[in-house]
Amino acid sequence: MNFKHEARGGFSNVPDDELLVHANTVLLAMEGNAHFPTPTPDLALVTTARDDFAAKLAIARKRSGPEETSAKNDARLVLADLLKQLAFHVTTTAAGNLTVLLSSGFRTTAYPQRRTVPAQPLGGLLVRGRQSGQLVFSVQKVAGKLYYEYRYGTKGEGDTEPQWGDIFVTTSSLGNVIAPVEPKVEYYAQARACNGYGKSAWSEPASCIAL
Repeated sequence: MNFKHEARGGFSNVPDDELLVHANTVLLAMEGNAHFPTPTPDLALVTTARDDFAAKLAIARKRSGPEETSAKNDARLVLADLLKQLAFHVTTTAAGNLTVLLSSGFRTTAYPQRRTVPAQPLGGLLVRGRQSGQLVFSVQKVAGKLYYEYRYGTKGEGDTEPQWGDIFVTTSSLGNVIAPVEPKVEYYAQARACNGYGKSAWSEPASCIAL
């Protein structure tokens, strides 16, 4: 059976946190990617839109007023539209080559499902929560998972790797609250996807300094 592989460019039903995670994943994957030497739109425009959306999302969560929410929604539309244009560029440039498509960080359509261990989660994002003493951890959704496991920790003086704590189980890739955390301490978090066939590799650690 032949599948037509395309980069997914629709984000209207994607939650705010997931859109931000996806934008981070794509920007990281596309930067310096030899398959896409001249991305359209330029990655600098997408980065600016990502930063603007992230800032206005943080403000909207703190104040939750109609003006702040409207500004956040406007910034979201700009970012989603740029990502949609970039997805079209990726699809056109890749010309059906799945390896090239996947290297962009975009999810693909019409991808055949296999009975395998799920893929490593991408796009880890650790941010400060609405309340002091909280952090919120998210990763990009993984196809074929049953649940996720995540863990967090800190680095001691001279440590090259975080000292990880307990492993927590969740069914959601987004909005996992980590608490309590100590102010002015840098925390690290990572996740892996799990199903009946096994567990993926841990995601790359995301970090944030707590307030």
